[in-house]
Order: sequence, then C-alpha cells, then structure tokens
Amino acid sequence: MIGGVWQGKAFEPLSKTEGRGFNITKKFGRATKKWPMRTTMSTSFVNGKEVFLLHYPFYRSPSASSKMTDEVRKVGEGLYPYASTQFINR
Repeated sequence: MIGGVWQGKAFEPLSKTEGRGFNITKKFGRATKKWPMRTTMSTSFVNGKEVFLLHYPFYRSPSASSKMTDEVRKVGEGLYPYASTQFINR
C-alpha cells in the first residue's frame, strides 16, 4: 500500500477533443490523483472507429516509461471495454 489502493480514473476535458486524466488512489481514507495521462478522441488502432484514447507517456509517471496507450470505446449501453497498446506513438 505504498501508493495507496487504486480506486479508478477521473477525467477533465481541456477542449472538445482533448483532456487529461488521473488514476485515483486511496490511502488511509484520503483520495489522491496520481499518474496523469493525456486524453484525446481519435480512431481505433484495432478497428478504425472512434475511441477515447488515454496516452500515458505524455506526462511524467510510472506508466510513461512504457509508452502505453489505452483505447476505450462504447460497445453497448454502459459497456466500455478497453484495449491497451504499447510502443505506438500517436
């Protein structure tokens, strides 16, 4: 529990197509924003459809060293699976 227990992610829009996000952790009852990411609306690496991308290397964080990007897309009402890609700069 060095960094706390992961609770989820939170997002803030910066424009119509870009924003930033954070991982939320909780330690001793206190929630903290950690490991920021850049977010954009783009097209999927998998199927070319619109997706919400989470770019971890944009900010300095433990995830940034992996050059990881997550794709989140709606596939049904309230159902948003994601795919993770590594070593792809976008």
